[in-house]
Amino acid sequence: MAPELWIDAKNATPRSDVYGLGCLFFHLLTGQPLFPVSDEHSLMFHHLFEPPPLDLVGSRCSSALLSLINRMLAKKVDGRPSMAEVQSELARLGVPT
Repeated sequence: MAPELWIDAKNATPRSDVYGLGCLFFHLLTGQPLFPVSDEHSLMFHHLFEPPPLDLVGSRCSSALLSLINRMLAKKVDGRPSMAEVQSELARLGVPT
């Protein structure tokens, strides 16, 4: 769940979905959730304050794709690309969309 949604579900925007897609990409590349913690309070804290552990991705993708995923996982909504920008960047990187 995007950080802003932990505060208030009314804060949802299309860029909240971009965060969710970034979480999915991370899970697909590593085989584990972005923050594999056991309780809801820890999960909320990590999504709100902890940087994504992108070092776990290792060499499973290009640095350009890793940079895109990092931007998708920005804590602040306005720091994330739009879904159109994500799609454009994925196409530029040769990732089928």
